[in-house]
Amino acid sequence: MRSKWIKVLAAAVVIAMALPAAGSAAPLEPDKECSLKVEAIKPTEENKEMAADLANANLVYDLYKVADMVNDGGYYTYKFAGKFEKLCDNEFLKTKYDGLVDEKGQLLMPRDGGEINSSLWEDLSQEAAKLALFGASENTETGGAGAEGNLNRAGGLPIIGEIIGTERPGENAFSEPDKVWKDVSVGTQLPDDSLQQGLYLLIARGKDIDSYITTERVGTNGTVPPASQTAEEEKIVTVAYTEQYVYTFAPQLISLPTKAPDADGQVSTANNGDWIYNPTVYLKPEQHPRYGYLEIVKDLLTHESFGGQSGEAVFVFQVEATLGGVSVYSDVKTMIFTGAGEQRVLIDKIPVGATVTVTEVYSGASYTLEKIEQGYHAVEAYPDSSIVYTPAGNINTGEVTGVVIEANRVASVKFTNDYDHRQTGGHGVINHYEYGENGWANDVQQQWTNPAQSNPPQGNENP
Repeated sequence: MRSKWIKVLAAAVVIAMALPAAGSAAPLEPDKECSLKVEAIKPTEENKEMAADLANANLVYDLYKVADMVNDGGYYTYKFAGKFEKLCDNEFLKTKYDGLVDEKGQLLMPRDGGEINSSLWEDLSQEAAKLALFGASENTETGGAGAEGNLNRAGGLPIIGEIIGTERPGENAFSEPDKVWKDVSVGTQLPDDSLQQGLYLLIARGKDIDSYITTERVGTNGTVPPASQTAEEEKIVTVAYTEQYVYTFAPQLISLPTKAPDADGQVSTANNGDWIYNPTVYLKPEQHPRYGYLEIVKDLLTHESFGGQSGEAVFVFQVEATLGGVSVYSDVKTMIFTGAGEQRVLIDKIPVGATVTVTEVYSGASYTLEKIEQGYHAVEAYPDSSIVYTPAGNINTGEVTGVVIEANRVASVKFTNDYDHRQTGGHGVINHYEYGENGWANDVQQQWTNPAQSNPPQGNENP
């Protein structure tokens, strides 16, 4: 098999091998083995709240040996190892980076203004992650595995795609065939001399999450586009949870040994200074609100019927949610009945920890609210999970307050109504509120439900 090499000839943002600088810096000891410590985030005054929250995320990481370091004619270079040899023949990388592969099939790092193009490291990390997680790189399916509406998808992540799903790595401390450390707790110092010199892929995640792989939509210039816009690409990220947040982590490539950051904070093994054989590496988490679910159930015991006809019964609910005194959700939901029975509406995208008030603002002209109840479903079993309701709210005002949104349970409020034998008919108004660039916008749609009335009322009539 022909050799697969990365020849690194200039400084890199993350990793770059070069001849030792002249002067006081000690030369590289090629036979010296390394160690590693991974921390969740670099502590600063600015991110101390995030750091405190990450301490509750039960973070672990898996470390894959991507390439060995060798001395090739005076240059320190990387030779891809095991299944990562496929990276050198990766058509995506060849196409995106013109001149990436030389006539010998050796992968050369591009140069941009004297520095290695940092985007290559991101792309290389992504392709290496596909090999590590799925056994293939380019053309790997990264779409969601679950059907739309599946409640077990990454806690209802914003701007994050559906969970891809994969079996979580085993509990082995070290796997020789893949040369990988697994389930290493973040903050743990690996044993001295436990890692050979080379290039490593670091994948961080929450320990007790079976399906921890998802995709993040990326637009031009690395920004995250609105849901209504097409993403330029999707990148693999892994997830961890705390009570109110979802954290995502992009795969990282790490060079061992390495050098200390330069004056601009850039880590490059071409920097001046001594080689560091037991570095501390910081993850780069992105924080997203964690979302939960609210279910509104309407139980209509008896349906209105007059003149041999059954009209439509309309019920309207106002939903308001606040978190820390700030409104985080406001909308109106409508249910229309043509007979007795039960209907439900499931609302997602309400931040975990939010407190919700649900008010039945319209219950039809011929129906009386009999009772209000509240309970919780288990997320993983919804909607088939058993639920025990308890009395809640005020039937005189049609309002239930203090409903707390949780991460692993679906909050449910149930309104029971009955026909009061008044034959009046009625109509309903659906108000849909969406939060946009100009704040809350109201899109009003009217549905006229009185079978005896062919035209809607005029003026300012309300249901």
